[in-house]
Amino acid sequence: MPTSLQKYSRELLDQYARMKRAYNQALTDLDSSTRSKSAQQTLDSVHEFLGICYHFKERIEEDPLVSQSAKDQLPTFLVDDKILSRQICRDLANKFKHSKLKRKPNDPNTDIVYSGPAVFSVSTKELDAAARNGKVIHAGDEDSIYLGDFHVIYLGSKYRLDGVVKECMTAWEIFLGDHDLLMPRTSDR
Repeated sequence: MPTSLQKYSRELLDQYARMKRAYNQALTDLDSSTRSKSAQQTLDSVHEFLGICYHFKERIEEDPLVSQSAKDQLPTFLVDDKILSRQICRDLANKFKHSKLKRKPNDPNTDIVYSGPAVFSVSTKELDAAARNGKVIHAGDEDSIYLGDFHVIYLGSKYRLDGVVKECMTAWEIFLGDHDLLMPRTSDR
């Protein structure tokens, strides 16, 4: 059966593409073999992805081209959601965005933790200048390349952060595919 572009919402497709780009960047940043950022810089892309991932549900709810039956089957991101990573996604997305939570989290103790080494880098010029002037260099997180692991603590258990990110994206792709919301690579005009 031919598929027409008019059947698909441009706004939803654009938001999905944005989520996919944020997902790819988060995975790139979390890849321990290519690390080049501090822990906080690495988590910036994860925060971006989780925020888009969680709020993507609102885009679907508000889209007039999405069927009501698809909207009725949207994930809740609450404790009753069968996919644990979505529960974690909700808590982290809200925690990153709001200084004080207005909605009750699934687990108020949900948090990203990291452990392991970091390499600190200071230029030779800066080191020489500090030594000449009897100064001490205070290296901060922005001066480091974090080499350790990232995990999420949720309901007393520890999960790999990259696994949570992957499962969130996979769950959306399955939902979108099941409800024919992803435009195929080739279509009729």
